Amino acid sequence: MLVETDQWWADRMNPLSESYPNQLLVPLENTYGMLLFSRFELVGAEVKYLVEKDIPSVHASIKLPSGALIRFHGLHPTPPVPAENPRSIERDKETLLVAKEVKKSKIPIIVAGDLNDVA
Repeated sequence: MLVETDQWWADRMNPLSESYPNQLLVPLENTYGMLLFSRFELVGAEVKYLVEKDIPSVHASIKLPSGALIRFHGLHPTPPVPAENPRSIERDKETLLVAKEVKKSKIPIIVAGDLNDVA
């Protein structure tokens, strides 16, 4: 998963398509773009805007060759920049929403990204 990606990055990562045919691409010009590449099948892949309408997160189950699934959550909440986001509520809220989903899961989970948080 690559974060802070725009269309320029998406275009240059296109050669990865041969080795990583399963993709969920959300290039954005606002520094919150995400590009997810996988060799394994992405099941139920979706982009969600959990807290803010212009900040995506990516979610999918990854099907391993054995048939087993691993749940993947890719996040990039807003950074702790007072001028941009003086409180951590939105950043923490996104992390907490995913944590609640993770807690209920019966399968292994990967949470990755630029979490912008020390919690």
